[in-house]
Amino acid sequence: MVRKGHETGRISDGGNEASVLGIAPRAVLEPMNGTDEHHGRGWGPGWLMAALVVVALTYGLVSGLRVPNLWASTALILDYHAGFAKRGLLGAMLGLSGEPKTYGDIAVLAFALLALWVALFLVYARRAAAHAPDVWIVVAAFFLSQGFLFEVHAVGYADHAGLLLGIVCLMLPVSVSGLVARAVVLAAMILIHEGLFLFMVPVVFFDLLVRGLMRPSGAGRRLWGLFGFGALAMAALTYGVAHASLPPGGVDAAVAYYGEIAWDYPVREDTVAVQYRGSDDNRAFIAEVWADPKTPGHVRWALATNLPYVLVMLGLCFGAVRRFGLRRGQAGLIALGAVVVAVMPVAVLVWAWDFERFMGQTQITVTLALLILIHALGARGRGFALGRVGLGLVVAASVWNASATPRLFDEAEVRRPPYGADLSAAWQAWTDWDGRIRPPDK
Repeated sequence: MVRKGHETGRISDGGNEASVLGIAPRAVLEPMNGTDEHHGRGWGPGWLMAALVVVALTYGLVSGLRVPNLWASTALILDYHAGFAKRGLLGAMLGLSGEPKTYGDIAVLAFALLALWVALFLVYARRAAAHAPDVWIVVAAFFLSQGFLFEVHAVGYADHAGLLLGIVCLMLPVSVSGLVARAVVLAAMILIHEGLFLFMVPVVFFDLLVRGLMRPSGAGRRLWGLFGFGALAMAALTYGVAHASLPPGGVDAAVAYYGEIAWDYPVREDTVAVQYRGSDDNRAFIAEVWADPKTPGHVRWALATNLPYVLVMLGLCFGAVRRFGLRRGQAGLIALGAVVVAVMPVAVLVWAWDFERFMGQTQITVTLALLILIHALGARGRGFALGRVGLGLVVAASVWNASATPRLFDEAEVRRPPYGADLSAAWQAWTDWDGRIRPPDK
């Protein structure tokens, strides 16, 4: 049974105290002012929380935003006419018009996908904030994170469409129709980006696990079983997609075909080759990457940059799990699920080489795991609030993340305050003498 001390805001679970990063959960989750569990006031008024989020979002956008590069602009027009491409669904949808695509068309799509998934993330967070105003502090920390900054920097990449679809899954109802809709969305995600599918599926499963435990046990097991069969089928499809091969005419024929679609910008040959490359070739390439003497040091720095944020958010997840008042086995299952959600993007490195990209995406998945738990707490009439220690840990992890992130970007394209000189240099690099946009190579 959960009890609350009205004088101190203390939360206890039958007298048992658990550790969150070595700290009792009440120290991390207690509000300083003993606010009501369900409708706490949090650490500040609404306008202050809104200003905090706006400032953090502005920092993330101004620091990393650029125009879509040629890699992204090439990848977005790939379809199935020159053979089966691993990530050809978006290009196939774009090709329905039958018209060549200008760089302006691609840029509009790229910025729209970025804006849509960020907006949907804020909508999802706002629902959680109805029960826990301190969610906005977590959201601000996320916008300062390396994971978000890299996604902003990668405008035009298929990641944005995958993140948009993943958040859509979190907002679907837990019902048979909701499961069918999730299956359709996740199947589309495979054909948009098979790697993103592999680490978004645990997020969707985690959401179903947490929300399923709020239902009668029989109903929860049936839903899990139904969705599990679908997920196994989609995992098999992912394996097949990863084994895509070059079209009959080879890379040159595919490049020539896509060169006719891209109206006013050059097509990158290596981008085309990667989208048709199978998993066996990927593994050989990854072996070469890991053999590079520079790789271990780069990986260590990527881990050092991301790990503090991930550990703090996992600690908050564990503290939130304690608030449910579930049996030990159920609570342990949810805690284990949060860990799997957090580390799954690293597993993608088995066949990918963007260390800062996929390690940064652990910050995205662990943040979504925490929001999922806060949603579920609200459904049970229980709130979530950061205590002094929790707030301090979030702030410290965010400061470290923001200061260490630029070292992960080889091309030094991450800008820092006061931004004036950096923005001017970026604009000159992106434009020709007549003011037309010149997309960066990669």
